[in-house]
Amino acid sequence: MLEHGADPNRAARWPPVVSAARFADTQMMEDLIRAGADVNKASEFDGLTALMSASRNHNAEGIKALLKNGAAINARDSEGKTALAVAQERKNKYFTRITETSPEIEAESKALDKLIALLKKNGGKE
Repeated sequence: MLEHGADPNRAARWPPVVSAARFADTQMMEDLIRAGADVNKASEFDGLTALMSASRNHNAEGIKALLKNGAAINARDSEGKTALAVAQERKNKYFTRITETSPEIEAESKALDKLIALLKKNGGKE
């Protein structure tokens, strides 16, 4: 389909890259990314991103591919959960380990948490 010009970001319920992550189809994820899929496009249904979907399903190869291609670690779903929170809930040790041992990811996560706390303190919303 991609070879015939299909839109890699067009979604019915979930963007194609989110579906590929859900079913641990890393090859399809990589094909979609090469075709221009937005790795951070969230489902309009529940706010899931491909990274959240991969972390829910313990898809280590998908997680690596998504992080390598700029997946946002701090994106939040409709319940306010990040991919890391989803991984911790599902006891995905691989995702938790790589995000906790990356200084860049840890610093970005802490900075975002501080900003959210400050906004809430001053009456703002996330």
